[in-house]
Amino acid sequence: VPRASLGDVGEADTDATVRFSLDNIPEGDGAYITLSSRSNKSANSGYRAKVRVSSEGRLTLYLTRAVGGIESTLGSYQLPSDVRYSRFETLQVRLQAEGTSPTKLRAKMWPRTQPEPTGWQLTATDNIEALQSLRGVALAGHLAGSAPLGSPVVVRFDDLAVVGPELGNISPEASFTSLVANRGVQFTSTSTDEDGSIVGQLWSFG
Repeated sequence: VPRASLGDVGEADTDATVRFSLDNIPEGDGAYITLSSRSNKSANSGYRAKVRVSSEGRLTLYLTRAVGGIESTLGSYQLPSDVRYSRFETLQVRLQAEGTSPTKLRAKMWPRTQPEPTGWQLTATDNIEALQSLRGVALAGHLAGSAPLGSPVVVRFDDLAVVGPELGNISPEASFTSLVANRGVQFTSTSTDEDGSIVGQLWSFG
């Protein structure tokens, strides 16, 4: 299973977001892409937001807990049946872990071409002792055991962002362009958010 780990990120409370894409639609039982918080690579432990891409392109998000390699599902959410993954499409996954004993967990996923959902698709509360003091963040991807031999899938991760409580939120930078044509004016937002996604905009022209 390919894995990448940041080890100790300094805080147990984290808000992590990453983008990923696949170069192919997986065969068999699909592929799993995982973003982990409170992660310990050597112990195969952590809280995980895990996306399953099926051979039909269906997308399911799982919120799980792994301790010593034993994984338990805390919740699952399947995107509507008309949403199907296309090769090279970029998806975003976000996972929050907040507090200890208990830890509040929140997760969501969405296509990069769409706004970030305003609500969380999955939430859970957990207080298992083994995960309360860990501070690692990790990425992983693997094919299900039923995938045929000789059908590799390349996973690409981009723009991993991890925000802890000591960093706080960086406000978006508002900007726009305008185009005047006859008596009409068209405004286009070029706003950016350094540490996340812009989930809403309010325009006021006085």
